[in-house]
Amino acid sequence: MVDLLKKHFVAFALDNASVPNMTAAESVWLRDRGGRCCTQGMTVFTAGGELLGQGGGYQAPGNIKMLREALRKFKPEEKVDIGDPHVAVPANEQVGRYPREVPRPVKDGLVLFVSWKVLSPLPDRPGPGVRVEDLYYPLWKRMLGVDRIWASKAEAAALAGGAFPDKLKERLAIHVGYAMGSAVQSLDLRLREQRLTGSALLKNGERCDLLGFVEAREGKLRRFELMVKGKNVGGTRADGMAVGPLMVIPRDTKVDVGLAFMLVDPQDELARVRPLASRDLRGGEEK
Repeated sequence: MVDLLKKHFVAFALDNASVPNMTAAESVWLRDRGGRCCTQGMTVFTAGGELLGQGGGYQAPGNIKMLREALRKFKPEEKVDIGDPHVAVPANEQVGRYPREVPRPVKDGLVLFVSWKVLSPLPDRPGPGVRVEDLYYPLWKRMLGVDRIWASKAEAAALAGGAFPDKLKERLAIHVGYAMGSAVQSLDLRLREQRLTGSALLKNGERCDLLGFVEAREGKLRRFELMVKGKNVGGTRADGMAVGPLMVIPRDTKVDVGLAFMLVDPQDELARVRPLASRDLRGGEEK
């Protein structure tokens, strides 16, 4: 399937549910070309919009069959005109959650990659409360949970100057609470001499340790690394964000979980994907 996609198709990932990454006008155009799919779906259409195939399911064989059938139907198009993707959308179109432009990282701001992983050994087979099929369980055990944090220009300047903005701490705490399965009750995070130290107290009484480094040169932040280690109890809520390995913790089983925040290039393609967990707390700057 990968070989087919690399040789014959222009592939793109589309999310119309949790993290919409299309404009209102694009949503209207894509509606009958796969835009109605939720969670999983694959469609093939030409640059001009002719639908060639759709479906395939979760397994590779079904998708390979669909891709090959789409190739057989394909005919080169001499001229393609899909109109302006930024035009106004008719008032009767129900696309209110889609913006005129897809949000991108703030200019001169920062992007942090967030990842989390279960550190403790897990059973060979799914245990009580695990909602993952046997086929995928070994993959989910090794998986990293992923998300991003966007920071504003003012927050970037504050960090470079040796201060840690409160709003950024709030967004960090959201991720810590999610990875550990309990909201953060209090966060003690100190930045001194380019070193981050502290702890987080969770509402369930557990405590997490935090350690990291912040370095700046010529007024610009060059390094931000923060590691968090704590415990999660299986059976806690593990959805809403990019769930990853938290889904495979057996119910009422306490495990070690690691969480990492790392500075990345804002122009990296993954960095430009809209944050899922904390998109409403970006310090007030959207563009």
